[in-house]
Amino acid sequence: MINPLLLLTSLSFAAGIVNPVYVRDEQHETWSQLRVVVGSNFINSNAQNELTMWQEETWDPITLQRELKYASELGFNGVRVFLHNLLHENDPEGLFERMEAFNDLCDKVNIGIIYVLLDSCWKPNPLNGTQPEPTPYVHNSVWMQSPGLDIVSDITVFNATVKPYVSEVISRFSSDPRIIAWDVWNEPNNDNGHNDNEKIDFPALLSAVFEWAREANPSQPITSPIWQGENWDDYANLSEVQKIQINHSDIISFHNYEPLELLATKVERLKRTRSR
Repeated sequence: MINPLLLLTSLSFAAGIVNPVYVRDEQHETWSQLRVVVGSNFINSNAQNELTMWQEETWDPITLQRELKYASELGFNGVRVFLHNLLHENDPEGLFERMEAFNDLCDKVNIGIIYVLLDSCWKPNPLNGTQPEPTPYVHNSVWMQSPGLDIVSDITVFNATVKPYVSEVISRFSSDPRIIAWDVWNEPNNDNGHNDNEKIDFPALLSAVFEWAREANPSQPITSPIWQGENWDDYANLSEVQKIQINHSDIISFHNYEPLELLATKVERLKRTRSR
């Protein structure tokens, strides 16, 4: 594994700080030449969640093309985009075709992609098909966890369901230069007030996901964002999930929901953790 680079991510902002001095592994040598990435989380404006964005019935390349062009005109050269395990379970080849089309749309406007494979945020019981209508003025009112609570609560079901998804998606695009990185699990232990995290073995689940991602041998780096707590340079007191995120990520990523003046402090703390 290389010494991690540093990737900053937040609710609506993603930026990469890339310094060739950190690159040690020939497999990721190209990162020494990569430009700084400035962008955002991205979903088309007429999709209420990641399932609507990607399902065949609601796939909308015209809107995607127009809004990716807007992003490019704003100066963005990267987008962070959420997938969902149900998309692969229901129609793997269709998902791959639409990902290929999306990669092309991004490439035409010089935008790279960070794909997010799993996500613990918001509604715990996702279903394929027509998605519920959003609740006005409620943040992410119909955003769906990936996978759902029933799957993360049973490690046997999780392994059988999630391993093929993670392995096949990354393997399919493992050498695609249009993809910047793989975010294997967004905020894995975020309970959103829905999940009883004490009953879910997130360290074991996250470790397995990193292992499956690594076995797919992607040319792109893999990561999972650290997000809870303050003292990220106090390694001994990090949670097991945080230690896994830091130790197994090719690039350290994190989420910051605090004022800008506190952002620099967190960056410095992560730099100390990275170089320990």
